Amino acid sequence: MTTYTGRNLFRPALSLVLVLFALGEALLAFYGPISLTRTPSLMVASFSRGGAALSDSQMEELTRSMEAAFATAGSSSVKPQALVEEYLMPSGRSLTEIDSRESAMELARELGVLRLVQPILSAWEGELALYLWLYDTVEGEPISSESFRASNLSALMESLKGPEFAEAFDIPVPGLTPFDYSFFLFLALELLLALLLLLRRSGGLFNQGLIILGSTLYLFAFFFARNANMDYVQRFVAHGGGLKMAADTASQQLEAALRFLPLIIPNLVLYLFPGGYLHCFFAGKKTVQDRAIRSNPPAGGIFASIPAAVESVMHHTPGLLAGWLSGLLYTLSLPSLFRLQGVPALSFVALIPLFLFCRRASRGGAAASVMAFASLQVMLVNFWHSTYSYVSLPFTVLLSLAQWLIFLPVLVWLLRRPGRGWILTVPSAWIVFDWLRGMGFLAYPWGMLGTALYPWTLFIQVASLTGVWGVSWLVIAFNAAIAELLTSRERRRPLLTGAASLLLIPLSFGAVTLALAPEPADSLTVLLVQHNRDPRKHDYAESLDALLALSEDGLTEAAEEGRTVDLVAWPETAFVPDIRFWMRPGNEGRPRRKLAERMLSAVDSRDTWLVTGSSDHTRLPEEGDTDYPEISHNSTYLISPEGEIESIYHKIKLVPFTEYFPFKEELPAVYEQLDKFDVTDWTPGSEYLLHRHPKASFTTPICFEDIMPGHVRRFVAEGARLIVNVSNDYWSLSPVEGMQHGVNGLFRAVENRVPLVRATTSGLTLAADPWGRILDTLRFFEEGRLLAEIPEAPSGMTLYALLGDWFPLLLGALLIILVVVRVFVYYLKKE
Repeated sequence: MTTYTGRNLFRPALSLVLVLFALGEALLAFYGPISLTRTPSLMVASFSRGGAALSDSQMEELTRSMEAAFATAGSSSVKPQALVEEYLMPSGRSLTEIDSRESAMELARELGVLRLVQPILSAWEGELALYLWLYDTVEGEPISSESFRASNLSALMESLKGPEFAEAFDIPVPGLTPFDYSFFLFLALELLLALLLLLRRSGGLFNQGLIILGSTLYLFAFFFARNANMDYVQRFVAHGGGLKMAADTASQQLEAALRFLPLIIPNLVLYLFPGGYLHCFFAGKKTVQDRAIRSNPPAGGIFASIPAAVESVMHHTPGLLAGWLSGLLYTLSLPSLFRLQGVPALSFVALIPLFLFCRRASRGGAAASVMAFASLQVMLVNFWHSTYSYVSLPFTVLLSLAQWLIFLPVLVWLLRRPGRGWILTVPSAWIVFDWLRGMGFLAYPWGMLGTALYPWTLFIQVASLTGVWGVSWLVIAFNAAIAELLTSRERRRPLLTGAASLLLIPLSFGAVTLALAPEPADSLTVLLVQHNRDPRKHDYAESLDALLALSEDGLTEAAEEGRTVDLVAWPETAFVPDIRFWMRPGNEGRPRRKLAERMLSAVDSRDTWLVTGSSDHTRLPEEGDTDYPEISHNSTYLISPEGEIESIYHKIKLVPFTEYFPFKEELPAVYEQLDKFDVTDWTPGSEYLLHRHPKASFTTPICFEDIMPGHVRRFVAEGARLIVNVSNDYWSLSPVEGMQHGVNGLFRAVENRVPLVRATTSGLTLAADPWGRILDTLRFFEEGRLLAEIPEAPSGMTLYALLGDWFPLLLGALLIILVVVRVFVYYLKKE
């Protein structure tokens, strides 16, 4: 009677806990230390000077210090004057014309900025006095004000870092962000689950869905709190008050835990212990050992008992746990937070728990397990997006999970098919899915399982035939074969032979390929410069100083060794100002013109070729010849030894939503929101241009363009004999992103049998030969230069370079044929 009563009370009691926790979280969202707030955007207006005799450069320095103080206070997202100047340039306006509070207020409203700081600087009795007024741009009314005094400029700027500043201007703004709406949706669904429990419904799959949703939202909030680690200038992306920026990572992560874990834990209790007793979950544990290790094992010895033991273990293993375990192993195999180099061997077992569970589960259980895998893997692999831009992580997570939801029914159907055909169909479908993820405007083929094997040079040579797709297929097929082997009671030898073949064939091919590799007849000496600065963050002149100093050191080192540097490579947007525009007549004497002249003069003086990331603008043809071009491009310039611009490549594959949004007219509301987040509005290039160097024509895929196999292969088909990737990965603040990016791009060398060099702001800067062997690298987040002898590409083209993505296309065609045949047979039998 007691047992019966206890079981009947378990779900009502749990529903009461859910209701109390959900209502408590809703209350805390509006009252208390973790109440919901948002971070308004802010702009500093031009100075009013009352007798303060400071130069323009000193005023700029003071302005940057004020912007830094407001940003580091944590309550504002600052739009710096440097970006405001960029905004005004196309219309021919300048900040010098915004000389009154009224005109500054009008500009702030035009930019969608919610707060305006009006500074006044004066000199009185040998002291500098700075008066700051903070205005609400919507109402036009002052919010706060404060004054600061010091004997000199340095002391004045130092005073802005004191507690008085934060007390005066750290003014929280209550409000909801887009993420907060998802939190309230989660609360509403928790209340619905409580109602189902009161109605004596199990809420099984619904509860599993809530666990997946809640854990995903929690991990999102946990990783998004990393934006507190951004120093002040990386906070310069104004976002119109639409997001809450973390003032401190630890406190924000604690807040995320307090907001989500009190609800997720009861969900897990209901999932793991549906009967209300621990023994309901652990019941049958003795049968695992009883079936697997007996005193009288069945004929065939202990190995014959493995299938029964595996089935028993999987019978007592929750599907979400199987999915999470596979997601964790998948992540660990790649470069990750846990080990920067990754653990490549784990890729051969990562998917086995997921496959074992889904093979015996219901459709709903298999779907939940797959989504548990996908959500964990997506969050752990892509966590670094939290510091790229404030929209990057949300869009990446939403896009990736939406793609998995589309792939979900296909994968579950194939996994649950009887027989052994799934060993081939599941890897094939998975590769087609990965290939489709790299297509179109939303292309993002990141974190493919095959890229984990980058250190296994022998194994990855198969990419010269199939692209990286073939490497991933072999790994996934091996997982499938082992999963089937663990549960098969008969005909196990073919499975064992097949699994061994999946390893031995690519290793043998790689050994033969490397043994027959020809000795290079010539080489190219390349100097790769890593200046460890974010072009969005640091002063342009400071960045140029670092680039020139590192280049000079490298060129001097080469000269001392008796070598001539053929090419110097700088990272993506290493030199931000548009070189071609600022060198036009009419721009003489302007600060950015002087920077461009200095850079070109330095190249001329050292008599060497330079390729650098920069920006470029082209005119709209229908608008004719205008003073300022209207279309901006993320670009690379090839500068000749005479300091002349030889060629300019415009980035073709732009990062969706953060560099480019093609549906401005079709979806104006979406574009307006992106514009509030100050997303860069580049225009994609259209020409597969090669830079022509006397020793070798080369391509310069910019940033994540080098993760797209088919895109880089087109340049090789055009005649590229060297791949020079230029990237800015400084913003990630994590070597994990740079490592993932670098090893992904490494496969382009193997696929096309062309050497690869990468010049990055902070890593992974590397040089690799045509077989994907890394020749040398630089340490992450350190200034440095890499002087490398790059062997020339062997003659001829690989099968992949000739035919492109034939392998996923073939797999897709075979899967379609299989489906058509099965449908035909089904209706034939039915008739």
